[in-house]
Amino acid sequence: MPAVEEERDMSMVIAKDSKCREEERVEDVAILFQDGNLLVGGEIVLEGVQNGIHGGKETPRFSSTRATSCSMLLDLSAEASQAQHEHSLGRLHVQRWMSNSRYKLWWMMPAWGCRGSDVPPETQMLVCELHQIGKYVVFLPMIDSGNEFRSSLLGAKEKGREQEVMLRVESNCEIIAAQEIAGVLLVSASTSPFEAISAAVRHASAYLGTFCTRDQKVVPPSVDLFGWCTWDAFYSSVDAQGIELGIASLEKGNCPAKCLIIDDGWQSTAADRMPRSFTRKNYLLHLYLAVVNLFWTLWAFAIAGWYLIFVHFSRKGSISMRIWEYMVNNFIGNWIKMEMDKRCDFTKRLTSPLANQKFRSCDAAGNSGLADLVATVKGKYDVKYVYCWHAMTGYWGGVCPNSKDMASFGAQLKKTKHYPGVEEVEPFTNWDAFKLAGVGVIPPDRISDFYMCLHDGLKKAGVDGVKVDVQALVGALGYGLGGGPQLTYAYHKALEKSVARHFPGNHLINCMCHSNENLFRYAETNVVRASDDFYPKDRASHTVHIVNVVYNSFFLGEIAVPDWDMFHSQHEAGCLHAAARAIGGCSVYVSDKPGQHDFDLLSKLVLPDGRILRAKLPGRPTRDCLFHDVQRDGKTALKVWNLNAVTGVVGAFNVQGVFYNRFIRKHVFQWRRAENVTAHISPTDIEQLESPTGRFACYQFNGGFCGLLGADSKVRIELGPKDWELVHFSPVWQVNAAIVSPIGLVNMLNSGGSICKVEEKSGCFSIVLQGSGRFLAIATAFQARAFSPSMVLKIQLILFTLNIKS
Repeated sequence: MPAVEEERDMSMVIAKDSKCREEERVEDVAILFQDGNLLVGGEIVLEGVQNGIHGGKETPRFSSTRATSCSMLLDLSAEASQAQHEHSLGRLHVQRWMSNSRYKLWWMMPAWGCRGSDVPPETQMLVCELHQIGKYVVFLPMIDSGNEFRSSLLGAKEKGREQEVMLRVESNCEIIAAQEIAGVLLVSASTSPFEAISAAVRHASAYLGTFCTRDQKVVPPSVDLFGWCTWDAFYSSVDAQGIELGIASLEKGNCPAKCLIIDDGWQSTAADRMPRSFTRKNYLLHLYLAVVNLFWTLWAFAIAGWYLIFVHFSRKGSISMRIWEYMVNNFIGNWIKMEMDKRCDFTKRLTSPLANQKFRSCDAAGNSGLADLVATVKGKYDVKYVYCWHAMTGYWGGVCPNSKDMASFGAQLKKTKHYPGVEEVEPFTNWDAFKLAGVGVIPPDRISDFYMCLHDGLKKAGVDGVKVDVQALVGALGYGLGGGPQLTYAYHKALEKSVARHFPGNHLINCMCHSNENLFRYAETNVVRASDDFYPKDRASHTVHIVNVVYNSFFLGEIAVPDWDMFHSQHEAGCLHAAARAIGGCSVYVSDKPGQHDFDLLSKLVLPDGRILRAKLPGRPTRDCLFHDVQRDGKTALKVWNLNAVTGVVGAFNVQGVFYNRFIRKHVFQWRRAENVTAHISPTDIEQLESPTGRFACYQFNGGFCGLLGADSKVRIELGPKDWELVHFSPVWQVNAAIVSPIGLVNMLNSGGSICKVEEKSGCFSIVLQGSGRFLAIATAFQARAFSPSMVLKIQLILFTLNIKS
């Protein structure tokens, strides 16, 4: 009995000691708002916060075996009721920071710095490393509790305020004004940057109730299948014949596309003004029109040339930009709109929910209808899922109010009114197609009927899902309709309701959506585009694209599965982008033109049955490069980590020398030739990866097997410009007197993704694989049984391979 009491007393001491250590960890990152300062773990992070910003609701504290986090919501009390408020958060005292901020109406990109004044406008997530080692804080601008105001961060620009950060809160509608606004900024602190952002988004979701986190939602099965998108292959000239050619071309190369995205070009649209047709042979009239057309063409080239040289790449507020804006508003606005009608799709409006003539059955050109096309690609080529593109507003220019098929939805023509931050980062939103031609906007009480009508036709044609573009435009149309956040909320509720009814399985890709009034509305949908497009002809954008998707996924990956966009396999940057997609935890799809494929590269991404080896998590930067400018510092490699079911992987990329210049709004080369960089890669780069023996087998996709490493060991890799390497780490198991570590199918870029499960039981070690190819593992002194019970391999070597056939 005394022994039992002694054991009980010991367990109570251990429990009490554990509780004390837990309380100490929580206090290390405790958030306190006191005397106009924000403190984290006793360290001042924001000093001299302006009156009116005050500590609000403190969210529940959370601890795990990996990290501890605390969060707090800040509220705003202004001196007067206004539609827009701008308050100082005081001086920012941190070691360094990384932000996700909009640089276009549609998209975010990362920025790095240490001063508060350098925080870009339209910053929607700011993660900071504190001076105290191992502590991090995330600032997450919010949508208020009434769903009427959105917040963003920006640096103070006045001299003498170099460390100040500003908070902007706005509704984008003059009649939606308030003096007291609750929940404008969420602050989360942790001993891990990944736990800090996870806690921030988790608490934002619980507070708002308008969106759920990625791990709470259904992932559409299409993301685990190889796909093909029609956009770069055909742009808006896509037709049924071209689509079948593209699917057949990939099928022939043994890399079948199982998911098809029919992008822009299938809908029935028209511009407001249609050109007149002359049937009589009036030669003088035609001569007159030819002269006029020549004059306008020369005038167009002159204006366009002047714009590109003096305006497009000039800074906001420059003399040339002010002159241009005056000319647009007073002289040439209508002419620019007429030219847009002829040269682009942005002024066109949706005239019918039905497909256009290219996709209608029995039309004069003999093209098959949309339903026939879907049936063909599913029946003949075994495509599992077909998605169709449409804008959140129907089409780029919305819906046509006067169209017979659209009149019942009560659309009104509205010109855009953007948030000041958007106009600052992208000034030409003041004279783009949406400003000059307007957008046909369906009121919030009718938008659900519209989506139901549009999706009902697609469902009847056999379509399985939709890619919904142009989402960030809705906030600029909310004035007079409850404000930008309110209108966006109404649109997303209606969209998700229709998708749930027509496309079970959560088949929706959200795109052009990097405004928090969109991101914080994804209650059900679980795929979000992570960056601007892959531009095949813009060489300066190819590495920038990878940087953007990786660093944006740090934030976006908490809300939904990031979509890293299509790429081209037969392209100078094809291998670089394929390696990134392989470990990105994202869907993999290309937009190759029919017959223009690199099947050797695609076979390293796609299994013969069309599946891909998708990693478990969103690919994100490793902790040691999160706060480094991997594009311009001349020394840091981009390192991306991810987990598979059993193994972990780190991708190393040299993306130095090219960046997006926010001032001239253009991708630019920093040097004539980028520098070589050195990457030091360790199993500890992979958050949450553990080994029962504390050791890992290391394999490089390009460099081969590296041997066994301890958890803190590092592999040194030299990378030339645009070089890359994928380093796989597999835990090592002790099985009786032997050790074993499976690496996976080394013919695949994400080798470890082929291992679905391992199990050690009664001295036996079993491995469940998917796919086919060259399987690699390390083992010592054991017998391996493979393929059939009668086949036994006596292994004495440290490295062995098996050829696995499906």
